[in-house]
Amino acid sequence: MTECWWKTSFGATRVLVIAAPFGFGPRIAADHLCERLDLAMGAWNKAPMRLPPGNLRFDVLLNFGVEGTLDLSTHIPFSVWIDCLLWLRDVLPDSAIKHDLVLGEHFFELKPNLLLNQPNILEIQPLYESPSIVPPSETGGLVLVSFGGVITPYSTDSHRVGFPHLLLKSILRASSSRKSPTRVVCCGPPAIINLLSIESDLSGIMWDAPDRPRYLAYLRACDILVVQPGLYGPFEAFESYVNTVLSPPFSCTQIWQSLAFQSNGLMGAVPLLGTLSSAIDGTSFNTESEQLVFSRLDEWFHTHACSEEVSMQLEDWAGSLLSSSDRSQEMKSRRRTYVENCRQFPSADEILVSHGIVK
Repeated sequence: MTECWWKTSFGATRVLVIAAPFGFGPRIAADHLCERLDLAMGAWNKAPMRLPPGNLRFDVLLNFGVEGTLDLSTHIPFSVWIDCLLWLRDVLPDSAIKHDLVLGEHFFELKPNLLLNQPNILEIQPLYESPSIVPPSETGGLVLVSFGGVITPYSTDSHRVGFPHLLLKSILRASSSRKSPTRVVCCGPPAIINLLSIESDLSGIMWDAPDRPRYLAYLRACDILVVQPGLYGPFEAFESYVNTVLSPPFSCTQIWQSLAFQSNGLMGAVPLLGTLSSAIDGTSFNTESEQLVFSRLDEWFHTHACSEEVSMQLEDWAGSLLSSSDRSQEMKSRRRTYVENCRQFPSADEILVSHGIVK
């Protein structure tokens, strides 16, 4: 049995939704699609997935990146694999192949070989609600730091707490040295916030594990957002025209995503990127290599994180946050234009309705 998030719909068409158990992204995408489809949904549950849960019968399976579900997809008449990382894959996961339809969110270009002999793959626009945020002219100097996806199956305390601690300490030092007061708010999962908030050298930070409306309120109020090189968080900020700085990567997918941001001219200056990116040397993206990359990052952290060289790089980066190229109008315009181009792809709900999968 595979542990994941899952919930079910009520109504004429019974839909089972399952989402990968890491970060917020898969559930953000699932909630957005269910809302667009006007599905009445129950609450999220997190437990080992039984096939099907509670011996209920379903018409449609919407699978947001949960591997190890081959049997589940064969128990339900129509199954859809929805993948935010399809652009990163050389081949489809075995779990995805058994689904009737594969929808890949277009964050970056798909690899051409992935589409060969795969007629059931369709590209869709990213699955999050366009926030339509216009940042206010007066923000009060709020620096918002978001760690949304640091909990994964292979992350250790180094990835969940160690890396964020280093970054926050550098940002706090930089903010305290400014002439005008700067508030630093850190948002993240409750388990991470609880661990970071007890660190004495981070006592000047305001902590929160907000729901989505409260997070969007922070986003509206911030002068600058510091966010992991994920997908939904940066794209949402880019589209909202928020001043955004991407942090150094501290997970396997964050490294690959950093390189994709960089190759598309969306990255800005990021310390340690070259060093940390060496963790993916000799690998391609799959479950086995992901575990190896996390292990390499953990080893690097224990060996080098406390060095003077690393501290200097992070402090220089933090000190330039409010004047970096990431804040230029050119960079913000380039980022928003890029996201608008991603929005040109059809939406998932349009495809599902047009195919008669969900009415």
